[in-house]
Amino acid sequence: MGESSIRSNWQSTRKDQERWSRSNSSDTDVDESDMVADDLGVDDLSTDSSSEQGGSVSPRLLRESTPVVKPQLESDRLAFIRKSEKYRNVHPEVAEVAIRGGLRKTLNRYQSGWKMFAQWWNSQGFENEKVIPDQISHFLMTKAKSVAYSTLAGYRSAISATLDEVNGAKMGEHWLVRQTMKELKAEKPTKPKYTETWDADLLLDWMERTNTADLDTRGVRNLLIVMLKLYGLMRSSDVERILSDSIQFKEDYVVGLFSQRKAGQLEWRLDRNDAHPNLCAWRMLKRYMGMKKPNGEHLFGIQADTIANITNNALHDAGIPDKFKAHSTRMAGASKALDLGMSVDDVMRIGGWTTRAVFELFYNRARAKDLGRLLTSGGNRRGSLHVGSG
Repeated sequence: MGESSIRSNWQSTRKDQERWSRSNSSDTDVDESDMVADDLGVDDLSTDSSSEQGGSVSPRLLRESTPVVKPQLESDRLAFIRKSEKYRNVHPEVAEVAIRGGLRKTLNRYQSGWKMFAQWWNSQGFENEKVIPDQISHFLMTKAKSVAYSTLAGYRSAISATLDEVNGAKMGEHWLVRQTMKELKAEKPTKPKYTETWDADLLLDWMERTNTADLDTRGVRNLLIVMLKLYGLMRSSDVERILSDSIQFKEDYVVGLFSQRKAGQLEWRLDRNDAHPNLCAWRMLKRYMGMKKPNGEHLFGIQADTIANITNNALHDAGIPDKFKAHSTRMAGASKALDLGMSVDDVMRIGGWTTRAVFELFYNRARAKDLGRLLTSGGNRRGSLHVGSG
């Protein structure tokens, strides 16, 4: 599906697009005379006898003399959603609470993607204010020339999460959009972000040298988050979804459940490590649960973005180059586990990888030689941890 084919058929399909939009609008009736007029290629089937007799100006002349104002999409995502059809008949205060509740995790994440689409849409001069699937596909094809597939997927998610559903389905799930994305993925296969990983010993050494006795509640939480991500090969979203009530301490290990997970099993397990108390997630979790106040069904009560920022700070303090971000703990942890003799199947099960090819391409990485050295035993930088009473 090339961009030229869309452009060549754009004008010829404009009328059909507008009818599709009208037929899917709950508050717009398609006037039959308009449909016939469109098919015949004329502006208006009605006649104005008074104009023929020198009376009022005909509707056609009036339309031709009035400047056409093209509809514009609101580029601010929150403002656009406030004006959407599904909140039109909802009390403003109720709508505001519902909107912010539904957007808590995606408001900032999707704003840039939605703004990009709105600016493109406004530049096209569309006559109908309804966004339709082939416009989304055209936008994605245009942007595919300059951005990676993962960025395109982010744009699609932002658009789909912002627009009203049509017949109970999200616009981003329309068959045309899905087939377009499938073709774009084939043309621009996703490439690994990293060709090598950092040595997990850098982070382990930093944690072992940390004076955990002086950490307050937040410091214990931050250190525990890093352990869970490194040992449990967890995504930030996995850590966010650990259920407090599911955690069970056994003599040699601790187990728990995620409320949901992107892939893989919902149960996680971490072993006790008495030989290295500062590296023992069993001890750190036990301590944190004794210190923390109840904050809902999930263990930490914070979002994945915050968990990622905590991890990024710890990686920086451990001396790991800033190009490696929070998600790289899965890669470093998996590579370390394989170095220690764990089987690929066991590593995939723990990390929730369901496809061997994906694991080998993105996560089984050789360690960078220039990162293989351990930090010296000098002063401990603890910018990501908090010292003091909790």
